[in-house]
Amino acid sequence: MKKVLILLTIFLISCGSEEGTAELDYPAQEVNGVSLVDCLVSKGWENIPTIELRGDRVHLIFDEPFDVERYDVLQEECLDIVWQSVEVVEETEEAPSNIEADTTTTTTVADTTTTTVVLDKSAFEILDKHPKVECLNTVGATMFIDVFGMYVIAAKESPLEKVLHTANVLAQYLDNDEDGFADDPNVLWQLVENNYIMPVWPIDGGADGLTVSEIRQKCSNVNIGAYMFIEDINGNGGDSYVFGGIANDNSFMNGGDGEWDANLEEIFHTVTWGWYRAYPEYFANGDWWPWSGIENKDLIGGKGELSSKLTTAMDAARGGWFEDTPDQYPDNAWYTYVDKSCGYGCQSIEYLYWLLMSNIGALDPSITNKCEKSKSEWFICTKEELEQKDVLGFELINNYGFNLPTNIPDGNYKGTP
Repeated sequence: MKKVLILLTIFLISCGSEEGTAELDYPAQEVNGVSLVDCLVSKGWENIPTIELRGDRVHLIFDEPFDVERYDVLQEECLDIVWQSVEVVEETEEAPSNIEADTTTTTTVADTTTTTVVLDKSAFEILDKHPKVECLNTVGATMFIDVFGMYVIAAKESPLEKVLHTANVLAQYLDNDEDGFADDPNVLWQLVENNYIMPVWPIDGGADGLTVSEIRQKCSNVNIGAYMFIEDINGNGGDSYVFGGIANDNSFMNGGDGEWDANLEEIFHTVTWGWYRAYPEYFANGDWWPWSGIENKDLIGGKGELSSKLTTAMDAARGGWFEDTPDQYPDNAWYTYVDKSCGYGCQSIEYLYWLLMSNIGALDPSITNKCEKSKSEWFICTKEELEQKDVLGFELINNYGFNLPTNIPDGNYKGTP
């Protein structure tokens, strides 16, 4: 019955022509728009739609004419796959989790045999090869975890507990209400389509791997927004992990040490690129990029066509517009990042991270001392302070209808990506 209704929608929109443009919609609780489009592309479909989530419906918006009959055939095949996945989740939802970490299965993807390890209660599978980007299979990575179509990659030196924690935090940033669907399909689409990955990686690349910089150079079709470093052979230089989350047993109010989880920062830096690409008029970082649609690459950072609501808010928080990091910020500034290597675009990415952390309560002094330690750069610790002090930043992430995260990721994702 579901298929009949959706196919009828296509017919009504396209009636009278073998080709047509359309805006198709599906029930969000039954169809993951990104998964559907990903399946269509895998079957050779080239007319990529824009994905929008409106209430309880996922809309696919096609700007170019397309062959309706061919779409009907491919859609029916893909919906079988998408609905089967939903049915499996519903059937096993109440089952106890007892899959051991050493349970393995084998799947075949694109004529490449890939070993899959199914771990614990998590829906995440660990692959030993990337199923789509062959270059990533040549950089020394031994673990690949699919998170809504994005991939966390790791080297053999990367502890499995840390790799899984990073994957769970990434899932919670993409699906913050943990209902099994990405909170903003447009953001996810940008990240998946442009091959953004999240490395959990040795600083020196490990015994058999490349460094992150070398991966960027070798795999030009891959984007790395940020990464989590693990310590070197001497135990130096690793990023901090807090298993169980900063607001639980670790928090000051629960008698913990108040440690900070660096995943909260680095993973959001990566996810930020999806927000930038999906909604540049709101979240553009102020730098020129070849995919931005702006022809004049000699524009000044954050000015004219390169400005956005994010850069406007950041300029106010810094006490003025500064293309380069100043030696001294004005006394009225509350965002005062001083790293000279971080240019205008970098500064705006860091600023959005601070906005979100304050807004979701991650900097609350009852949880962690992160805000106290960061006062040389940012000193708004709570959502209440943010609303009073940073009016433009608060409005951007709260008052424009965006489905940004509102809960602090703790590394225990409960949905099914």
